Amino acid sequence: MNLGKYVYKMSSFDKILNRIMVLNLLLAISIALIFAIFSVVWYKNHEEHYYIWEDFNSDAMYIIYMFRIYLIVNSFVPLDLLAMLEISKLLFTPIMQDDAEMMVVDPTIRDVVGFKANTLNLPEELA
Repeated sequence: MNLGKYVYKMSSFDKILNRIMVLNLLLAISIALIFAIFSVVWYKNHEEHYYIWEDFNSDAMYIIYMFRIYLIVNSFVPLDLLAMLEISKLLFTPIMQDDAEMMVVDPTIRDVVGFKANTLNLPEELA
């Protein structure tokens, strides 16, 4: 029974955040493609000013301009957001475990037992 396919558990917030990150990435790539096409077309229309850009080759410039513009636009994808969320979960979980209101008296062992968070997704699921 345990040899079946493993199902990775994700919180609903992680699923939404992953969708937003993919949409931001697609938006950044599409903006980079659109502006790369516009810039190469603009340079082609202004070829009479040969002294400004010498030896302009429009074949390879689409790719070069796309990567240049993507480097400018890639700040749309907030990778530090994911790191800060994980750090905040890591710092908030021990606070929840030490909370006195979340402890109960176990009659079998006659001691106070608190809850133990086995995953870092617990704080956002409780919220």
